Amino acid sequence: MTTADREPIISVRDLKVHFHSGGGLLGGEARTVKAVDGVSFDIGPGQTLGVVGESGSGKTTIGRAMLRLIPATSGTVTYKGTDVLAASAGELRKLRQEMQIIFQDPSGSLNPRMRIREIIAEPLQIHGLAKGRDMDKQVGELLERCGMPASAAERYPHEFSGGQKQRIGIARALAVKPKFIVCDEPTSALDVSIQSQIINLLRDLQREFNLSYLFISHDMAVVRHMCERIAVMYKGQMVEEGERDQILYEPNHEYTKRLLSSVPRTDRAVG
Repeated sequence: MTTADREPIISVRDLKVHFHSGGGLLGGEARTVKAVDGVSFDIGPGQTLGVVGESGSGKTTIGRAMLRLIPATSGTVTYKGTDVLAASAGELRKLRQEMQIIFQDPSGSLNPRMRIREIIAEPLQIHGLAKGRDMDKQVGELLERCGMPASAAERYPHEFSGGQKQRIGIARALAVKPKFIVCDEPTSALDVSIQSQIINLLRDLQREFNLSYLFISHDMAVVRHMCERIAVMYKGQMVEEGERDQILYEPNHEYTKRLLSSVPRTDRAVG
């Protein structure tokens, strides 16, 4: 393994996302919600960091702030040496080609008025990566790689099941050949029988394309099968972070112990 391989592909340092309400012209009591309050971590090439915690813990906010889908209050997010939070519009455009997101609700993330071909082709058009027949060919290949027939390109989102829509969402994220993907609860809206299929697809794609994931979930069983490292969020702070087995079987923080107490124990050999 080279030095470059050991270095993080993305580093987050003291990330804070605070939301303010009340006061000013609108009146009312001024209030600050510290959704994320001083979070730091690294993700290496081809690695997956699972971020777990209850609803409202700040885990989804981290992923969106890292991609500048919402503004951060302070801190740094460094991707391959570039500070994402300080990047210019031109720099951000290039970064968006390498940093993508898979959303929790596949139905809500696909434009119902667009054919699947148009949905997957859109990022290719935005980044000038393909056009004409080459674009159609790439769309078909992406669909097939994600377990869908190429013929699905001519249909609309409402014609597919939740699991099929999530495969389409994954194909769209892959279109620009990213190296880092935020997976924001990508299986929570799916039936249990479909969840394992999507997890296996994400793992296969990771191995094939050397992808790095930030995998956000409230489901410790899913995280157990997906992640090498796990970070635990509680009220906007990362209270514990470490290797998967250390977090699952020898947690240090009381909140982590409580979070795990409701999850059935399984064998350590998780693959």
